[in-house]
Order: sequence, then C-alpha cells, then structure tokens
Amino acid sequence: DRYRSGPPPALTSEAYAQAFNDVKTLGQPDLDAERNAIAQFWLVEGGTTREPGTWIQALVAIVEQMRTDRSLSDTARIFARVGMAIADGVAASWETKATFFTWRPVFAIREADLDSNPDTEADPFWAPRNISIGASPEWTSGLSTFSGAASSVIEAFYFPHRVSFCFATDPA
Repeated sequence: DRYRSGPPPALTSEAYAQAFNDVKTLGQPDLDAERNAIAQFWLVEGGTTREPGTWIQALVAIVEQMRTDRSLSDTARIFARVGMAIADGVAASWETKATFFTWRPVFAIREADLDSNPDTEADPFWAPRNISIGASPEWTSGLSTFSGAASSVIEAFYFPHRVSFCFATDPA
C-alpha cells in the first residue's frame, strides 16, 4: 500500500476529460512521423523483451557508451540497481492496477457514452496508434512506471555526467 499510486481522476472530472481527449487525439494513427516512430520504438509485444527488458537493452548500450563496462563491479552494480528498481516498479504498478482496475483507453474512447462525462465523446471505431489495446488495467501505466524507475537510477548512477545513448528496440 505504501507505494501505490493515488487513484485515477474520476470519470466525470475535468482532469479525466482532458486526459481522455489528449489520448484520443494524440494516441490515434495519423501522419505525424515523429509520434509514429516513438510508438513503434515502444511497441514491445509478446515474444520480445517487453518494456522492462527494453530498459535492460538500453542499459547495455549505456554501459558500453559510458565505458562503465571497463569495471566489472560498476557494471554489476548498475545492472543490479536498475533491475531492482524495475522489479519494484512492476510490483507497485501492478498493485495499483489491481486496486483501481480501470479500463484501457481503447475501451474508454469507444464506450465514452457510458462514462457520464459530458466532455467526452464516444468513437466506436477509434484505434490506438500502436495497434495494441493492452491486456491489463490502465491505471497506472506500467511503461511509465518502469521507465521512471530505470531512468532515475541511471541518472543517479552517472550523475553529474550527461547520459546519451542509442539502441534499437526489438520492433524498431
């Protein structure tokens, strides 16, 4: 309970309507090449490394590019810390998901006529940019939780140096 995120905004709230409309607009397929590339980068479906594994792939690149791999103890330390942070993030995210059990954006948008919010409009044919509707409750975002945990540990480990890195995800 200590690490559970707070509840999502109420379906009838202005905050929910704003987030709903942002996702409805920005999350749908369009001609924006940058948004499409970002969605493709993070599209990690079954049979791939999935989101936590993507951060381990990134860490491999970071360790090489920052030359941390010259020290076995530093390499082991950063991998252990990032792995533990991601594991803790998984536990916190899934505990929150199980507590609040909220619908995924695709269903929220297709069935907005059921949310009692006058500022949301149903689109029964809406589809997400990444094609995946997801299989777990939406609140909280697992990807955001894992990414926040991993990136915070990486930033703290390499502080005060700037970390830039390049790698390719499975689908990208």
